[in-house]
Amino acid sequence: MPDRTLTLESSPTGIQVSVHVGPYVEWLVTNTSKTVPDGTDITVTVPDVVGEPQTCEELAWRFSQSTVDAASPSTNRVRTVSMGADHTFLATYLQQLYFPTRSHTRRKAKFEAKADEEVMELRITALKSMMVRQQIDTTAEQAEMERQVGRYLNSLDLFGHELHNYRNFSQELYGLKRVHTDVTLSKEAGLKAQKWVNRNLDSDILEGVARILGVPLIWPP
Repeated sequence: MPDRTLTLESSPTGIQVSVHVGPYVEWLVTNTSKTVPDGTDITVTVPDVVGEPQTCEELAWRFSQSTVDAASPSTNRVRTVSMGADHTFLATYLQQLYFPTRSHTRRKAKFEAKADEEVMELRITALKSMMVRQQIDTTAEQAEMERQVGRYLNSLDLFGHELHNYRNFSQELYGLKRVHTDVTLSKEAGLKAQKWVNRNLDSDILEGVARILGVPLIWPP
């Protein structure tokens, strides 16, 4: 069977269009054409808004409608075309204010205010005491955890590389507690524990370490 041609057009031209052919996607700029095998289904997606204000406000274009062979107008930006014949896809845009209530000069001034070095320094200074307190609290909490785990592991007469690995496991659980809670924490902790079991650590001792940290393990199936 002969190949078919999909012609991609837009008003204005120069619009970047995504073209999906099966699992593959290709980005093309209008106006252009693409040749595909006969019978191929192609999905064309165009952006909602194109353009960016620079020296004036009226530099943006908003999607209005799309047509296939000038016979099927639609306000859908995503159109699927079955290539049993040659087809022409046209996307039409209307020029408008990019931000009708905010001029480009106001946006520029707001951005520059955020990037002002003096403002940034004042913000960092204001947050510094809070950051220091958080670090002190975290360090004290971690040190207490390490002491408790250390006493437990020493009571088992562990030493060398094996002792180091159990301590590594406790550090991993401590890190998980800072980002997870409840069932998610227990499942993630169980995955970590299984990893160490696969490296010949004792599951009962791992359970003991987890109990000290208050983390019940849910072992993977």
